[in-house]
Amino acid sequence: MGTLTRIAVAVGAAVLSVVAIGAPVAATAPGRLSAPLVVGAAAGAGAAGGAVPRPDPATCPMTPHGAVVDRAAQRAWLCDGGVVVRWMPITSATDQPDPGVYEIYAEDVATTSRYGPRPSVLDHFVAFTRGKYEGARIGFHAVPRYDDGTLAQPLETVGAPELAGASSGCIRLRPDDAAFLFAVLTVGDQVHVIS
Repeated sequence: MGTLTRIAVAVGAAVLSVVAIGAPVAATAPGRLSAPLVVGAAAGAGAAGGAVPRPDPATCPMTPHGAVVDRAAQRAWLCDGGVVVRWMPITSATDQPDPGVYEIYAEDVATTSRYGPRPSVLDHFVAFTRGKYEGARIGFHAVPRYDDGTLAQPLETVGAPELAGASSGCIRLRPDDAAFLFAVLTVGDQVHVIS
């Protein structure tokens, strides 16, 4: 995977920021994204590349940036000013986090976890609550990876209904989706868990 780069792009009268994965660019836009574009296959792709229905924008936080988690449908979406700008498949727990409104309180490029069959690395971790059973941080992150390079689940199975509950509590994302979410969301942004 390349370097995550923020680039300002003029489109008509508007100036948008785009996240690109590739070689670093000498002059990048400072700060976080102001209006992320839906880019790549991750936009609206479900498990195994299948399309998922467009989410309801009425569920978006009205903060500048935010995210929505729908555990029942095993998907999440990113919002910008109340508009859905990207949606993605997830693998989550079935019993946490509870439906509600949460505030992002921490971000880590990488952190570790002792949950699951063996210790793992969680890339692009965005924490928004704590577990109701053990108090561990819960957030978005890329599918856990082990020291030997293997993943906790194949990437094409993220979003598969039969894997609902495979996570201990966090919201697993494909690596490109996790990197994009990490680049857009920041401490103080809201996460709405709707199911």
